[in-house]
Order: sequence, then structure tokens, then C-alpha cells
Amino acid sequence: MNVWLVTIGEPLPLALSKEDRLHRTGQFAQFLASRGHHVVWWTSAFDHFRKRHHFEQDATVSVAPNLIVRALRGCG
Repeated sequence: MNVWLVTIGEPLPLALSKEDRLHRTGQFAQFLASRGHHVVWWTSAFDHFRKRHHFEQDATVSVAPNLIVRALRGCG
């Protein structure tokens, strides 16, 4: 099944540090992808916890098999 998840303000599974953990959408995305579903997570490119952008422009990142993050650049 193809699944789109849309949310902002959650940590992204890009380069999680020891202090970071995935929240509800991230955990759900990994759960679905691990069971063979094709997941696209639409989110903001702004890191709300560190108050900076992950990317300078819109970006598409494959973070795991069957899991793609599409980060849209906006104002912080």
C-alpha cells in the first residue's frame, strides 16, 4: 500500500542524536515501512527543536527502505 503522512514539528529520522527520538509520526512511518508499505512523509524542512533548517531548499531523502521524507522549505 502507498501511504502519505503529513505533519510538522516532529524530529526527522535523518541524523538523530542521543537526545532525539522519533515521535508518533516517525514511529508510525517506520512501522509501516518495515511491513513493506511505501511511505512518503511530507513535513517541514525546519527543525523546530533547534530553530534551524535541515535543508536550504525543498528536499527528498530516502531514509530507509520504503520510507521517503519530503521536506518543504518555509520560513522558520
